[in-house]
Amino acid sequence: MEEAKKQEEQERQESEVVSASEEPLEKPKPQLKRAQFGKGKLVSNFSLKKKETETEAEEEEEDLSNKPRTPFTQDQLDAKWKSYCYLVQKEKKASLYATLTKHPVKLEDNFQLRLILDSEIQALELVNERSSLLGFLRRELNNYGIDLITEVVQHQEESKHLTSKDKFLKMVEKNPVLAEMRERLGLDIEY
Repeated sequence: MEEAKKQEEQERQESEVVSASEEPLEKPKPQLKRAQFGKGKLVSNFSLKKKETETEAEEEEEDLSNKPRTPFTQDQLDAKWKSYCYLVQKEKKASLYATLTKHPVKLEDNFQLRLILDSEIQALELVNERSSLLGFLRRELNNYGIDLITEVVQHQEESKHLTSKDKFLKMVEKNPVLAEMRERLGLDIEY
């Protein structure tokens, strides 16, 4: 009796899976390529340069030479950039939102936008979103000559774990009277 129930339950689940797979999806989501691991070495399905080349090829396919190139200011760019960041935030793309808002975008000559990034991972993430971002800015600013240049800048991290002596010496640099006070009170900074 129990086997019959289990078999019936399994058949019901299989039929649900089949019927669910037959329903049309509203909007297919793009497949993300992931690194594959095999026999102790990492094999990547994509490279940053290859992705950039593909993106550039897609952009070149669309002829932008006949489209308007209306001049715009840094303030107008900032307003549209914030609008796009808001859309990204609504889509719950937190890491992309952080990437776009950490450093301000700068307008350079010939409608080139420069964005400073902190890591190659941010650059890769932006490569994936580049066409959407540029499409939005080009439409909103009515300038199809806009291009985005990213620059990855590595920041050196300061030593975060300071000894009590190091902390005291930093405070003395800001306020030299502390050294005199330590001597008068006979305090030891090494405890």
